[in-house]
Amino acid sequence: MKLSTSQFAEDFDRQFMSRSIDQNWQSFEKHMKSMMHHHVLTKKAGSRHHLPWMNITLRRMCKKKSRLYTKAKKTGSGWVKFVEYQKATQTELNKVHW
Repeated sequence: MKLSTSQFAEDFDRQFMSRSIDQNWQSFEKHMKSMMHHHVLTKKAGSRHHLPWMNITLRRMCKKKSRLYTKAKKTGSGWVKFVEYQKATQTELNKVHW
């Protein structure tokens, strides 16, 4: 990539004054598109954390558990409610997963 870009820069500098602005822009754009095509990844990485047993209900339970934890941590109270909900969430996860 470095080699081809430096070669392009040398050629571009040599012919810069003899070409019009539009030709210079087209040359630069062509080089950039070529570099992007060859060196920039185009595939999107898939998500690794897709768990087939996680349904909407379980996701909501996990989010609520997280909110209860945050609230209990900030206020100092509410730990009992959090622990109860944490156990309920864990029980449901175990039921569905196994």
